[in-house]
Amino acid sequence: MKKKSQLMKIWALAAAAAAVTSCEITDDATHVDNNAIEFSVAAAEGDGGRPLTRAPQYGSKPIMMTADDGGDTLYLHTSVESNLTAVTADEAPKTRGVPVTTTNFKKVCQDFGVTAYTQDAHTLYMADEKVSTESGGIWSPDGGVRYWPEGDTKLDFYAHAPYEFSGSDNITIGDGNTMSFSYAVPTTNNGKDAEAQPDVMLAYTARGRDDTDGKGTVPLKFAHALAGVKFVAKDIAGCTINSITLKGLYGKGECTFTPGTAEGSTLSGTFSWTGLDDKKDFAQNYNVTLNDQQTGQQQITDKNPATTFMMIPQALNDATVKISLTTTKTNETHTLTGKLAIGNLTEWEAGNIYTYEISTESINWEYVFEVTPTISLPLGGTSSTYNVKSYRYRRENPSVKEPVAWSVNDGGISGTETQYDNDDAVVPILDTAIDEIIRQFTYDDDGGGNVYEEGTSYPIVVERTYMATDWAGDDTLRAAAPKGTAGNPYDLSTEGGTLSETTANCYVVNAPGTYMLPL
Repeated sequence: MKKKSQLMKIWALAAAAAAVTSCEITDDATHVDNNAIEFSVAAAEGDGGRPLTRAPQYGSKPIMMTADDGGDTLYLHTSVESNLTAVTADEAPKTRGVPVTTTNFKKVCQDFGVTAYTQDAHTLYMADEKVSTESGGIWSPDGGVRYWPEGDTKLDFYAHAPYEFSGSDNITIGDGNTMSFSYAVPTTNNGKDAEAQPDVMLAYTARGRDDTDGKGTVPLKFAHALAGVKFVAKDIAGCTINSITLKGLYGKGECTFTPGTAEGSTLSGTFSWTGLDDKKDFAQNYNVTLNDQQTGQQQITDKNPATTFMMIPQALNDATVKISLTTTKTNETHTLTGKLAIGNLTEWEAGNIYTYEISTESINWEYVFEVTPTISLPLGGTSSTYNVKSYRYRRENPSVKEPVAWSVNDGGISGTETQYDNDDAVVPILDTAIDEIIRQFTYDDDGGGNVYEEGTSYPIVVERTYMATDWAGDDTLRAAAPKGTAGNPYDLSTEGGTLSETTANCYVVNAPGTYMLPL
């Protein structure tokens, strides 16, 4: 199904003339009204019985997608809807990168191509005719009037829209009325990739003159071959969205369209994409200004629907999105990244629009967490207080403050010191449970307080401490056999009665016990 050459066009006209041997091709008005082939178009709205929605529903909480390249974290929701995005009547599309619906088909696509074969003999009847002439919803081929063949001969109609796109010149027709083509997602060098990407659609129908509306009009129901990707904002800092880049996605592939078979069904056909290749990044400049707000939704893509990415359906795997923005008040430029696969969404499918709701949570707030760094207890004292400030404030609006909950990760007491219990047993501090040392302590709280900047004071009470050193000789001395008793103290001046009394200014002991000395 190559773009028509002069030879193919001549052959098609010859075939048409041979098929209508009893009817001369003429511009006779009566003849045209009765036997001309004309077209009506519709864009498929839904597939496989999937319920349609014009109001996408998002999860109540975003899923945090951690960046691999060191950028700030981007929080993402996602929703899926069939390709129904509308363009307002007064909006004149600047490009073909707008999702196509039945109502905006003329404005966005502007034209489409049709090839027709006789159903019985598979004789070429129309060779990729360009169709762009429209009046009252009825389309006519640009190359002149085409007439239905005589008798009950049916025609297989194969259509693609727009008329020209990457791959429109290599469409082939296979068994089962399938249509196949190679496709490369358009890119630019000026940050307008999405604007260059058309909503590629295919259609098939089999009709005879008697199967139409009585006026020879062939209904073409186009199915969407690509997946649309849009962005909106929710909890976001006041900023300008500079650009959005889809990273690590396939840009080339082979597409096969298999028409649907259920008459009257919303199923227009299915698409199979194979041979995916040429991973690359796709960038679009936006320059969309957003207000600082925590609730409510703000449009990004739909400020200019032509900035909807039209991508090859594919598994998302490690594909990511990078968003560059500049905050309004602080004039800081941030790069936020996140993964495009979210929860159960692991791939994009043909005919769906995937709307990602972004939240710049990682740059929306400035966090304050301060704790009294040192607590000194008076000699013999066991209680004091400490102060915790735990809150956040909006970077773009510092008057907005919120408490931030905190908790203590109880890792026990660290160190190599030893202490002694009341029975003089040696106990390494490392093995001591924290609750044996601290009698009163607050391990978690909701943060905040009436005055965020002042923080909240909490009491701390500890057990009475024991004096000890880290000298290993202490253990040797305490392990020595005690000397003397309360009833018979050890006399230091006689070394326990073994020598004559010899007094001194000081005495040295090397064991626990009860001692006496003369004054």
